Amino acid sequence: MGLDMYAFKTRENITNCGFDHPSDCEEIYYWRKHPNLHGWMYELFLKKISNSMLEGNENNDISGDGIVCINGNLSIVTANIPNGGYRFNSETLKLTLDDLDQLEKDVMENALPETTGFFFGVSSPEDKDDDLKFIRIARECIEEGYNVFYDSWW
Repeated sequence: MGLDMYAFKTRENITNCGFDHPSDCEEIYYWRKHPNLHGWMYELFLKKISNSMLEGNENNDISGDGIVCINGNLSIVTANIPNGGYRFNSETLKLTLDDLDQLEKDVMENALPETTGFFFGVSSPEDKDDDLKFIRIARECIEEGYNVFYDSWW
């Protein structure tokens, strides 16, 4: 029980977020209970949803209660949970080279957001090396023509 986090690669075209796992996806990285990275991914997810809304995609909708509909798929991502936790669970998120550049900058500056949640555990200084290793692997995958995405389960 707890926060399991995954990165995958795929050759299939994927949207920014809220898509089903492609049939050809392969796991490229796994983290166990690294909530601050999960919080960073959550913030990126919300930015990508906001950008999609600003682009005027008629298939997307966001309501004040945290219910988001992306291309017809219903997600609950921003509901308030006691003790500062996030309900950002089993939500796919495409990662681009720009996203990875920003993640690397934030990791190097120890700027991942402090994140808590039910059985999330606690991020540790040792996670930094794992994060940088993931960034290197993800960049290599993108350079080889793959799309890279994040998902989690808690």
